Amino acid sequence: MTSKIQLITWKNESLTGNFVALRFIQCPKGTCTIKIRSHPLTPFQLETLRLYPPIINLFKTTNTPQVLTYRSQPLPIPADTTIFLEAVSLHRNPLYWSPNPDSFHPQRWLKPPSYSPPPGTLSESPAHANLLCPQKGSFIPFGAGMRSCLGKKFAQVEFCTIVAVLLRETSIELVDDGDGKGWEMKRREALECLDRRQTIIALRMLGKVKVRFVRRGHESFPVRKGNMPA
Repeated sequence: MTSKIQLITWKNESLTGNFVALRFIQCPKGTCTIKIRSHPLTPFQLETLRLYPPIINLFKTTNTPQVLTYRSQPLPIPADTTIFLEAVSLHRNPLYWSPNPDSFHPQRWLKPPSYSPPPGTLSESPAHANLLCPQKGSFIPFGAGMRSCLGKKFAQVEFCTIVAVLLRETSIELVDDGDGKGWEMKRREALECLDRRQTIIALRMLGKVKVRFVRRGHESFPVRKGNMPA
């Protein structure tokens, strides 16, 4: 559900580049319409996973004393110590994700064709040469190293397939409950819902946001002509 909610709250923004272009149009009574212009959805997917990783804590346990390097300084770790890697804080660390680390900004993943990954970085999509390679250890939605999630590639393909198929002929609308709150209030409530989460096996929202899928061209409040790119 995270990806769907992020779609409906990303209003009046468009991605540029060779990956994806999305446009959200505000309509009367707080509805919005979404259109996907091109594929694949890799930057959108990676930015969603950066801000809303499904697993927020990864832990490692030392069997013997070890020494880590932290900010160029040695850090002794005793045996039988459990260390938790907190993904949410790591994915929003300004050291790695400036500017605006708390903002949903898929464009940060798009680089020019001449992009050359700096030393100490890892590619999240080797098939795309001009995609940002994060600093090693700064992006861990699927874990990292030899024990990273075995289903990573399957999940990535599934994500793009579901979004592309669902939105090929349908739109997503915020549901108007007739409470008079209007678009901005509904949008703000949806964004706040994204930040009210807890871990129940995986990260989940505590609240609910009502949306519905409608066949393209049958929206309650059709997109106004002139507001949608061809």
